[in-house]
Amino acid sequence: MAAGSVQYIVECAVRVPATAVSLAPCTSVTGVGYAPKMVQAYVIDPASASYIDAVAAPYNYANGAALWGFAFTFVLTLYLVAHSAGLIMGFVRRG
Repeated sequence: MAAGSVQYIVECAVRVPATAVSLAPCTSVTGVGYAPKMVQAYVIDPASASYIDAVAAPYNYANGAALWGFAFTFVLTLYLVAHSAGLIMGFVRRG
């Protein structure tokens, strides 16, 4: 499923040579002239915007720490159980 499409858009880019005179619809900012320029861009479909916003949400460190703690505890527990089973099997073998 495509989240958007490639389209031509108009953006304001710095004019070369840079002069204070601007061309409509772009304005001058702090003495730097801008001119309209046509470029290709990937434009997001409005129906996909909510999905993309959810994916681009900032990282939740509390959830990440909880997941890391769970994984670390699980691996440590698995190691201790395996080590204990090895010790018990060693005692049984030696009688």
